[in-house]
Amino acid sequence: MLSSIEGATYCLSYCDISIFQKLRLRRRLVPTPIIRGATIADYDAVLSLNLASVSVLSPMDKARLELLTTMTELFWIVEVEGQVAAFLLAFTDNKAYDSVNYQWFSERLKQFLYIDRVVIGEQYRRRGIASQIYRALKNYAQNQQLHWLCAEIDLKPANPPSIAFHQQQGFIEIGQQQLVGKEKSVSLTAYQVSC
Repeated sequence: MLSSIEGATYCLSYCDISIFQKLRLRRRLVPTPIIRGATIADYDAVLSLNLASVSVLSPMDKARLELLTTMTELFWIVEVEGQVAAFLLAFTDNKAYDSVNYQWFSERLKQFLYIDRVVIGEQYRRRGIASQIYRALKNYAQNQQLHWLCAEIDLKPANPPSIAFHQQQGFIEIGQQQLVGKEKSVSLTAYQVSC
């Protein structure tokens, strides 16, 4: 940005701009993410994103993804400038899904949407994509007259960003579960959808 003082021209650095100007500038520079339904053409990108985050979620190969898509209620892609930036898999109740966490919710709740995984590419994090997905999920659940959004969050090993995010979104812990044969425990959380 160029300014002039007493006839001299100088360049303002990014550091000279107020925080409010930086936020406005950042909003203009960050493309708007688009949420859309997934297609087969997205599978390679989805599997790549899943592999990059496998330390905090279940592994998934192409055969597993294809199986899950036969049961899933929602398989969304978040696209930024034509690139797959994130994806979501979510299931309603009464599915034959073999996840022990999904089954835990199935034994206790009805008319729910289980958020199996939300995976956001490293370079797209901290841009509000997760919040955008969760707003869309809440709207979807309300429109479908579902009563609950459900998600598990890793406690061991801990996933502090996910814990903080879900608390911010209004999710409360309704149980915990130690996964058999694994060094892993989870917080089972739910958000009550207002109808």
